[in-house]
Amino acid sequence: MFAREDITALGLAYLRECLQVARAEGAALSDNVPEEIIAGFHRAPADLSTSILIDRLNGRPLEWDIRNGVVQRRGRQHGIPTPLSDIIVPLLAAASDGPG
Repeated sequence: MFAREDITALGLAYLRECLQVARAEGAALSDNVPEEIIAGFHRAPADLSTSILIDRLNGRPLEWDIRNGVVQRRGRQHGIPTPLSDIIVPLLAAASDGPG
């Protein structure tokens, strides 16, 4: 999926959003962490999956809140805009509800 330039750009923007929130929480992270993570995805096998996708395919509850919801909540607490989280979190929550 990260072979697509648009997905890489989206992932990079989301990781930068996460970095801002993490720093507000006190994390000492370098500016290039988002790029390093994306580079790792680019080196990964094309069929690499995620735990959220595996859970969804197996009908298990998704772990979106602890991974993604927390970024949105902490961003709000610090007054940091989280426009990507504001889209991603409801989509993951809806997917967690199962087929509708």
